[in-house]
Amino acid sequence: AEDVLIKEGAPGSYLLMIMSGKVKIMRGDENCGELSKGDVLGELACAGFTERRMATVVCKEICDIYALKQEDLITALLRWPEQNMRFRSLGASRMRRDVERQTEENFLAKCPLFESCSSKFIQCISMHLEDKIYMPGEYLCEEGDRGDTMFIVMQGSLGCLVGGAKVSDMKQGSIIGEIAVLGLSSVRT
Repeated sequence: AEDVLIKEGAPGSYLLMIMSGKVKIMRGDENCGELSKGDVLGELACAGFTERRMATVVCKEICDIYALKQEDLITALLRWPEQNMRFRSLGASRMRRDVERQTEENFLAKCPLFESCSSKFIQCISMHLEDKIYMPGEYLCEEGDRGDTMFIVMQGSLGCLVGGAKVSDMKQGSIIGEIAVLGLSSVRT
């Protein structure tokens, strides 16, 4: 029988580095691909970007695997902040690819602001997207700040505060900052 290294939905307390061998990645019943020597897996849950494992990982053959505990990774990321930013960037890119794979097409085409736009326009805009991850308690932007960036919530949810009071919850597909980007206001409202 094949050994299960990571079970989809389980909490993530370590990341794995494949030194030799091959594994297959499964989401539900769907085979999402293979990883082999040099690949790293489980980093999103281990770094705290997601609460649960996003896929099941099964050995296809004998594998030599290094494991890194979550507390050791977090300690290292706190000690070297520049690596923390690199991990966030990589994590954001991976999460966006996962969301797009689940929706089976460009995520932007499903956002209300862009749903009537041509595919060429969406492709052009997509080339300028910058992936970012925000952790619980972090501010995406603040009321009154100069606004020159628009945000699209790819995964997770966040609260919108006006005058310090929560006025709404933003979830996957929500757009924040479009008024500033469109030039209708120079500050965050």
